Amino acid sequence: PFHCVHSVDNDVAVDIAAPLHYVSGSDLTSRDFQIEELEDREGCETELWLNEDGTVTIGATNGPSVKDYVGNWELIETSFRMRLTRSYGAGSSSTGANCIGEFTYDITREFWGTLEMIGTSMSISGKTHANTEFSNDNFIESEVGFFSMIDRCSKEQNFGQSMMLSV
Repeated sequence: PFHCVHSVDNDVAVDIAAPLHYVSGSDLTSRDFQIEELEDREGCETELWLNEDGTVTIGATNGPSVKDYVGNWELIETSFRMRLTRSYGAGSSSTGANCIGEFTYDITREFWGTLEMIGTSMSISGKTHANTEFSNDNFIESEVGFFSMIDRCSKEQNFGQSMMLSV
């Protein structure tokens, strides 16, 4: 619990004397994250970037193919919150008596976690929450799984990338 991240020319330094709650949102926006989601017996990994304006950008995933998405995030001291709504497509364009056609559906998840340093990489882990409809548009919030986000670019990777760009 006594770490702080400082960005200096794309290098990351860890100051053991400072508490982790001094991490700011800008410390998160400069990183390339991979989120691992575990829900029931299913799991998937997705590239994810936290943008300066509080929105989320997702990339490649080994989970279901996403048609569209919208996400936002915030950091309150060491408490991380992210809301991600993903749209998926299903069905078939086939015609016939038993065909329902093509359709889309949305799934919203909220990720509540805490920050932690693992060497020079930042990690965010916690619980995944969903709002479940139980009757007549009444919803209950429930925990549906766990997540872990880790900064995919270590200090050495950043150094290698900057060396390639300068050649």
